[in-house]
Amino acid sequence: MLVYTPCHSASERSRLQQLLRPVVETILVKCADANSRTSQLSVSTLLELCKAQVGELAVGREILKAGSIGIGGVDFVLNCILGPQTEANNWQALMGRLCLIDRLLLEFPAEFYPHIVSGGDCHQSQTLGERSVIL
Repeated sequence: MLVYTPCHSASERSRLQQLLRPVVETILVKCADANSRTSQLSVSTLLELCKAQVGELAVGREILKAGSIGIGGVDFVLNCILGPQTEANNWQALMGRLCLIDRLLLEFPAEFYPHIVSGGDCHQSQTLGERSVIL
């Protein structure tokens, strides 16, 4: 469905993220499934979401002249992982998050390096540095 969904504005992105958040949370639980094939497919699916507009799940990929801005890639998936959990006492959801974080660190190491931002934008450098410190 994502490849046929247009997303051209920040409000459309926000709405799409709200709709996808419960889907991502469900897939996160499956990342720690006892069936190894299920867990591998779940992790692969979320890694494709992290690839943003260059992955197989790129938003609006199959629409001609889409020009879609996507859903946010790694940042969106990290917000789902680190954000408020609907099932705080579910060990499988916590384990799924850890499994995906492990793979994210392997697949997208540059996303977790401390970033030095030149210029006078102190707030942006703090934001970029926080993510690398949190994980």
